[in-house]
Order: sequence, then structure tokens, then C-alpha cells
Amino acid sequence: MRTSVYVIAAENGPVKIGIAQNPFKRLKELQTGSAPRLRIAYLHEEPSPQHARAVERTAHASAAAVRHLHIGSTKLAKLLGLRENSGRYRDGAPRAGW
Repeated sequence: MRTSVYVIAAENGPVKIGIAQNPFKRLKELQTGSAPRLRIAYLHEEPSPQHARAVERTAHASAAAVRHLHIGSTKLAKLLGLRENSGRYRDGAPRAGW
């Protein structure tokens, strides 16, 4: 079962690194408790939950190493090796054809 590693971000705010089988559902859950608009900044699909957890652990460790730099989600995700959303998603949902 495929599992995604995601970075959900608020503009000029904190980022959430996590894993989910449905990252769009997770975005909706997080948005419910957040006033600032959240978006999926980066998404990386793994073939299994075990692989996703390993990538997530690495991403958290890497993020901890640069947290003091107060960088945005774009630079953070690039440092973590996650691919950019690249406009494939609009309002947290896949665009038609994806």
C-alpha cells in the first residue's frame, strides 16, 4: 500500500512533516484546527508505510538540523530531498488528470 511523506505548510509559518495514505484528507484535518490557509508544499510517495516512516524520520532529523535557520517550506523541502508540488494540486486536491 502506497504511503506519502508530506510537508504541509502555512504561508510564512510552521511546516508539518508527516506520513499519510491520503495526504489530502490529512490536509483537511489539519486545516480544521488552523486559521492560516495550509497547503501541501511537497509530496513524496513511497511504496510502503515502512519506507515512508524511514523517509519521515530522515526528514525530521534533517529539519531539526536546520530549524534554527527559520527557512521557508520551499527551501526546507529541497534540503529534505522532497519534490516540489509544482502546481499539481489546487486547494489541496489533485488537478484533473493526476
